[in-house]
Amino acid sequence: MSAISPKSSNPNENTYSILPEKIEKVENEMDQLTESEMQIDDLFNNWDHLDNKQKLQCFLLFSKEFTKKFLPVSVVFCIYILTNLANILYVSHSKRPDTDDVLAGVGYGVILYNMLGVSVCFGLASALDTLCTHAYGAKLYYLMGCYLNRGRIILSIVFIPVFIILFFIEFFLVQINQKPEIARHAGLFCRGLLPGLWFFYQADAMRR
Repeated sequence: MSAISPKSSNPNENTYSILPEKIEKVENEMDQLTESEMQIDDLFNNWDHLDNKQKLQCFLLFSKEFTKKFLPVSVVFCIYILTNLANILYVSHSKRPDTDDVLAGVGYGVILYNMLGVSVCFGLASALDTLCTHAYGAKLYYLMGCYLNRGRIILSIVFIPVFIILFFIEFFLVQINQKPEIARHAGLFCRGLLPGLWFFYQADAMRR
């Protein structure tokens, strides 16, 4: 008999329920931990019986695994921030007669792009951190894929209004009495980054 009732009154029950063969598959995937992860798990389970040398070994192993996981993400964020910094530095060293207006426009563009484009992505995609973590902890790897695909669809839908706002950001800046030249350069900067924004959304969802 199936482990799932087809007439369940709880809509979430069918979402999180799995068939018996799925349960067996999940149990077989328990050995997917790496050797160091299994060693850390064993040390943690026997923490009260460890001497100081073994506790130090556990700390060093955990620090190594933690560094391997957070370092790539930190490097990506640093590169992203350095990209914006490089844009500002490039403009500030140019010999154009309107350097001040261009620099102000790029500064506005960086702030608006991060505020309206990037922060929206980070806020929405951060929900995947919680959902995918729970699914991974329960060994429901197929559910992680469901969450990922739903997140990518939601981010694609949200991208549409974000694209429209950033594409016409020059108009909005002029409406709040911003200097037209500065608004024009800010608009050019934002429009130049828009083609890659959707791919950034998808990559951030995949990263989580």
